[in-house]
Parts: sequence; structure tokens; C-alpha cells
Amino acid sequence: MEAVEQLAISVEPLLVRDAQLVRAAGRLTARNRHRLRRAVQKRLVECPIAVILDITGLELADPPAAATFVAMHRDAAAADVELLLHGGHGPLTQRIRVLDPALPQFRTLAEAVAAAGEPPRTGRWTHRRFAPGPQTLRLAGCLVADACTAWHLPDLVHPARSALHELFQLGHRCPAAQLHIVVALRRTGLLLSVRSQLVAGHRPDCQAPQCPPGSGPVIRHSAGPDYHARWALLPVTAS
Repeated sequence: MEAVEQLAISVEPLLVRDAQLVRAAGRLTARNRHRLRRAVQKRLVECPIAVILDITGLELADPPAAATFVAMHRDAAAADVELLLHGGHGPLTQRIRVLDPALPQFRTLAEAVAAAGEPPRTGRWTHRRFAPGPQTLRLAGCLVADACTAWHLPDLVHPARSALHELFQLGHRCPAAQLHIVVALRRTGLLLSVRSQLVAGHRPDCQAPQCPPGSGPVIRHSAGPDYHARWALLPVTAS
């Protein structure tokens, strides 16, 4: 393998914070910097509260390649997601500070995780994990209704519960071991997210649900080998 291609990227969901951890290790070059940006962009699509980028094991081989951090920060801002950096040392972190001094950097992963979802960065959000069962949709609906009420969005209570029902319907074929529900008030609207942690031996067809047509909120989904995520964004009308 050529040295310029030596870049390892891994992803880990941090459900307790509704964040995505992206670890990058190796040599960052002008040739492989696009791989790192694409990895972060794929995480942004799932609308997490934050993406934490661990660059502890990353070495800057080509100084111009550090500009990709500016681009990733811009991508995250456009998606209304916080981008946080953890680790890093030497020329790489120095270069990032010069190019983008507003990009938050943390010495430890614990500090970065604690900062994810902290206001005023990401607005308001709440989450809860549920074991699948006959009462799960009702309990999740209460979580959504309580959040809308607390955030003074009474007109969204019924639309949000209806959207949540559609999200549950999309995952009815998935044998879930646990469900993680997130309600977040973003700059772009009210985000509802349902992530299913799948049991072993699940059917392959449960990873590709079809979004039902209609005039409701846009519903999107993504899937991995052990999870299935669905989310919807409801517009918030200024009162």
C-alpha cells in the first residue's frame, strides 16, 4: 500500500448523546482527504446532534490537505450539526487553528462527548431508550408531546406524533433489540429520530424500507449491519 493511501477511518454511534464518533488514523494527504470528508458527510445525513472527529492518530502529510477541516465544518454548519474535534497534535492542530479558529477542539474524548448537545450550540433536545413492546409507540408519543409542550410548540404535538407513527411503521419489519428515540429542536425545524438496534440474525430486507408518499414531513432513513435509523424534520412556524 502506498504511503499516501494509508488512512484508516472507523465510525461508532454514541447513542447516549445522539452523536457520531468518526476516528481517523494514518497520513492525511491531498489524495485521501476526500475520503475523510465523505465519511463525515455520510454521518451528517443521519442528522445527529454532533459529529465528533477523533484525529488522535492522524498525521498531516500534505499541509494543504488540512483545508478539508474547513470544508467539513462548513458541511456540518449547513446540516445544522455540531462538528467537534478530539485529539490531534503538532502541525495538524496548528494548521487547523490557523485555518478555522472557530472549530472546537478538545483534548480528551470525554470533554468532546460532554460538549455534544450542550446549548447554545444545538438548541434543545431530549432522548430516551425503549425496549420494543406493545406500549413503546405510546410512550415515545408521550416523549414527543412533552417536548413540544415544553418548547412551546403546541401546534406540532399532533403532526409530530403522526410523523413518529410513520417512523415506527417503517421499522415494523426490523427485529429490534432496543429503540432510541430523539426529539430535537433545530434551527431547521423539529427533528424526530428513531434508531433501531437490531438483533442478531435479522432479515436483510429490513434494511431497505420504502418511505411512504404523502404530503407530510420528509422522512429519510439509513442502515448499517446492526442498526436501522429513520428520521423526519417538521418545519417550525414562527409564532
